[in-house]
Amino acid sequence: MAIKKPRSAWSMVVAVVTRKAIVMEELAAFLALNGAVVLLFSSLVGLALARSLHLGTPAEHWHLLHAGGTSRGIMLLALAASIRFAELPATDLAWASGLVTFFVWTSILAMLVRCLTGMKGFHRGGPAANKIVFYLYASGTVALPIGLVWLAIGFVQALR
Repeated sequence: MAIKKPRSAWSMVVAVVTRKAIVMEELAAFLALNGAVVLLFSSLVGLALARSLHLGTPAEHWHLLHAGGTSRGIMLLALAASIRFAELPATDLAWASGLVTFFVWTSILAMLVRCLTGMKGFHRGGPAANKIVFYLYASGTVALPIGLVWLAIGFVQALR
C-alpha cells in the first residue's frame, strides 16, 4: 500500500469551500422544490375554493388553505434564494431550513384536515380530527421560531 502524500492546507480549504457550495446548492434546491410543490398544491386548492364558492357552501377553510399555502410556498422560495447568505455551518443550515420546511408541511396538513373535517384544532380535546389538527399546528408552531431564530443568527453573522 502506497503512503499518501499529505494534502496541502490550500487544497483542504478548496475542498471545504467546494463542499459547502455543493451543500448550499442542494439546500437551496430542496427549499425551492418544497416551495414549488406547496405553490402547486395551493393553486389546486384554489379550484376547491372556487367550487365551494360556486356551490354556495362555506369556503373559509378552503380560503385559509389556499392563501396560507401560497404564502408558505413563497416563503420557502424566498428562503431558497437567500439561504446562501447565512453564515452557519452546513449542518446548522440544514437543521434550520428543515424546521421551517417542517412547519410549512405540518400547517398545510393541518389546514387540509380542517378543510375536510371542519375541525379547527384550537384545543387538544374532542374528535380525532380535531386532535390531529391541534398537534400538527402545535408541532409546527414550536419548530418555526427555532428555525427562524437559527437562520437570523446566520444572517446577522454574515453582516459582521
